[in-house]
Amino acid sequence: MHLAVPSARNKLREYLLNVLLYLENGPPSHEGLALESLLSEAVEGLDALNLGEIPAIFAPAKVKERWLKPATIRYFKLRALGYVALLRELGRSPESAIAEVADAYNVSEDTIRKWKKTLDKDRSPETMRIKREPRLVYLSAKKLNWPVSEQGLFTKMQRDGLELKKAKITKRPQAKTIGKK
Repeated sequence: MHLAVPSARNKLREYLLNVLLYLENGPPSHEGLALESLLSEAVEGLDALNLGEIPAIFAPAKVKERWLKPATIRYFKLRALGYVALLRELGRSPESAIAEVADAYNVSEDTIRKWKKTLDKDRSPETMRIKREPRLVYLSAKKLNWPVSEQGLFTKMQRDGLELKKAKITKRPQAKTIGKK
């Protein structure tokens, strides 16, 4: 029987096995032993995923929102804040920038302000990277002399708003896990 397994998952599994081999052949240490145990659990978890099971190590975290795609929702909210920052850089007032993004995302201005209030607390590198994406794409397009228009920017914001809406359509079913909790 042939299983269709995503190649990225197989590449990750191979990488983890190589790290495990390196640790096993290296000098013994408490940190190495702890890491070996964790990596072994991850490899076993990937094997279980390939067989259709969700092991505890890969089970979704219990979060306040039970949407099907909470990471996607967060991503597009952060991009909305990135669009606000880009519009500010392009000369819009704070209120005008918020209003344009709210219009494109088909949400209220208060919703954008709420996202800003809650998501601006997270200063992690990944959060900052996502918020910078709209600006970096815009500047890269300008640098390459690609046609960049206000309407094109608004259309891109609308697409992101639709992706956010799609991610919020379905609530996540309770996951069944195996193994440790």
